[in-house]
Parts: sequence; structure tokens; C-alpha cells
Amino acid sequence: MKVFILPGASSPYAPKYSDSYHRVQTWVKSRRPDAAIELLTYPGQRDAKGVLSGELRYETSLEVVQRAVLGCEDDDIRLLCTCWGCYIGAAFAAQGEDDAQNRAAKRIRKALFWGALPFWKFFTNCVVDEMYKGKEDANGVKITPDCAGKMPPFERSIQRIKSIQCRVAIGTQDEYVTVEEMHYYHHLASKSVNIDFRVLNGCVHTLGKAGTDWSAFEAEVLPWLLE
Repeated sequence: MKVFILPGASSPYAPKYSDSYHRVQTWVKSRRPDAAIELLTYPGQRDAKGVLSGELRYETSLEVVQRAVLGCEDDDIRLLCTCWGCYIGAAFAAQGEDDAQNRAAKRIRKALFWGALPFWKFFTNCVVDEMYKGKEDANGVKITPDCAGKMPPFERSIQRIKSIQCRVAIGTQDEYVTVEEMHYYHHLASKSVNIDFRVLNGCVHTLGKAGTDWSAFEAEVLPWLLE
């Protein structure tokens, strides 16, 4: 089994987020010691060597996932996606539904989407309000209003995924995604038998954030991804 972690927009190596991503990798390894784990970064994010180059964009982020999956020899691939990573992972998986020759996408058995913002909210935060502007040092990422490019809305992509088992989840304490928005996702994908939806009590937006309760995640979501 190979687990690819598709991070949110902020670099997983930024000091304010690195402990959270380390905790997530520890959870995976403790439940599946045989699993190989790879934490991806995209152009525009500070990488494991501390280098930040380029800008965060949909197209180049998608290329990172394509290369990672194509270069993986394991036929049992799982995606653990958070926030921005949900858009990238869902778009990549949806591509496989349209292309019979896309063997890479078809090797993905399960995908977990954690904390996916509705497209209107993503666009407002990252394009209109430029919430990441001037935060390159703190968040380890450079984002401009051009980041979305031709990125399809997450809520559209999940409706197109038919051959991969998916779980869309948020926490009741998520600062960016509401329970009502989760119901909206559920309504749009109500005919998709391969997708289920979970709202976890107590969890916040940043997966693995210290000082918050992740018992529901460890009990209800992680075992599903790794079984």
C-alpha cells in the first residue's frame, strides 16, 4: 500500500503546520506499518529542504500528483487530501473516469477528502480577498489570484468519481467549512454510491492540529482509509 498525502495550500513544512503533518504520518504508520507514505509538496510551497520557488497553481499542483502516481509501482494507492489537496486529488481522480487509458488514476483504491472548501468560498478567500498575500514566510507558500486557473470546483469533481471509494469529512469545529456546506456536498453527490460523508465531533480544519481532539478521526475515518 502507498499513501500519498496531498497537503493544503500552506506548506506542510512551515513551522506552524509541520507538527500536524508529522502527527498524521504517525497515525498512518501506527495502523499500517507496512504502508509507504509520501508527503507531497507543490510548486509555490516551501519544500522539505526549505526551498520556495514559483507560485501555487492548480495546473502545476495536478502535475505533481500525476508524476507521483505514475512513478509509483504499487497497485494499491490511497490518497489523503486536505483543503487545497482535495481539489487536486478529486480532479485527478475524476480525470481517470473520462480516460480509459488512465491506468494511473485507476490504481487509486480510496481517497479521503478532509476540509474541502466549496468553490465559492475558496475563490473568495484566495482570489478576491487574497488571504495568503504577504504570508510567504509564515505559511511557506506564494499564492496569487491566478492560482485557480482552470481548476474544477471540488463539488463538481466528486460527482464525476465513480470507480474509487471516497469519503468526504469535516469537523464540527472547522473554521472554514460548515456542516451545512457538507450537507450541500452530500446533496450534489446523493446518487454516488461510492462516496460517503462524515461530520466528526470536535475536529478543526487543520488535520492533526495539536491541542484538539482527534479521537473521532482516528476511530471513524483513518481505519476506513487504510483497511
